[in-house]
Amino acid sequence: MSNINIFALKLFTAITLILLLFGQANSRDLLVFSSDAPPHMIAANNSGIDIDIVKIILTEMGHKVSIEFSPLKRAMEQVKKKEADIFLPTFFQQDSSNIFFSNAFIKYRPMIFSLKKNHLSIANFADLKKLRVLSFQGATGYFGEEFYQATRQADYTELHDMSKFPELLLMERYDTVVLDYYIFYYFLKMYQEQSELNGKPLFPFVDNYSSLIKRHDLIAEVDAYVGFNDELLRDQFNTRLKQFIEHKRDKEIIEKYIGTINSRILVLNSQHQSTS
Repeated sequence: MSNINIFALKLFTAITLILLLFGQANSRDLLVFSSDAPPHMIAANNSGIDIDIVKIILTEMGHKVSIEFSPLKRAMEQVKKKEADIFLPTFFQQDSSNIFFSNAFIKYRPMIFSLKKNHLSIANFADLKKLRVLSFQGATGYFGEEFYQATRQADYTELHDMSKFPELLLMERYDTVVLDYYIFYYFLKMYQEQSELNGKPLFPFVDNYSSLIKRHDLIAEVDAYVGFNDELLRDQFNTRLKQFIEHKRDKEIIEKYIGTINSRILVLNSQHQSTS
């Protein structure tokens, strides 16, 4: 082997070793705090749409990630005090001397749901008047004065257990449901799967219950962010996040939790009955 080739081999080996050592030196054990709010964050198995997106990016950056759960206000304080490295989700805030916010990693999508068969036209909040409206606890404090005034003239209910919302809409206990897009379809998918497993599907000839739902998109999307106690780590995360979203890897994670939302009805009950 020529001296040039031997030198090139030694140089390549040295560069490879430096890169490996650099990668190890920059690898960290990161403690991430979040709250429990399926499907965004699921404490039962340390997963969820939000957690998976952030954890996958950080893991691919070479870090080891641990997840713990607490109220988000407490989680932010722990990050500020460097008792934890990261918390999520959070909403728009300016960077400070001890906490740094990422670019938006997901958009929360509050909206109004009804049954297609009822042909409801909801162009503004005033159209909710005199309807039976179901939403989550504290909703009137989120969506402004117009929404609040509309609920005062509607048959309005707030419930804590959002897992029942799709079922209550399908059973026509309410005319509309106001809820985050991802939460609604996550629990709708779970309800369909569980009812089919029990052998008592509400709509046995419908292949996807989402096809029965109409969405009324009146409420602005809300960007969600990740909070860091390290500015450099935040910047590195933002670079990877941009690539992650450009390659639509976030969409793959979302579909894992809420399924494919379509508008196709395989066979309606009435069609089945007319041919049987």
